[in-house]
Amino acid sequence: MLMTMPYQIHLALSEWQTGHHVPGLKFSADSFSGIYTDHVRFLKHIKHENLEAYHLMMTSIFSLAYAHCLIYIPSAILTKAYLFKISDFNDKV
Repeated sequence: MLMTMPYQIHLALSEWQTGHHVPGLKFSADSFSGIYTDHVRFLKHIKHENLEAYHLMMTSIFSLAYAHCLIYIPSAILTKAYLFKISDFNDKV
């Protein structure tokens, strides 16, 4: 869920790349795989440089996403340990 936000932002900004709104750009996994890899690398860099700031950032992003989510997630699973676990990219890229 969190990893789709950068694509949505990137796509929205790309629609304004010329200075005028050009709607209709389509999302495709092929065109965004490089962007995904770059974002994961950047997050790993932040995590390596300042683990506390990384976890604070990821917890804040997840909390904001959760607050705007229409599905129910029991608060019991939203523990600090759970949020740290889901924001760990050691097994990605």
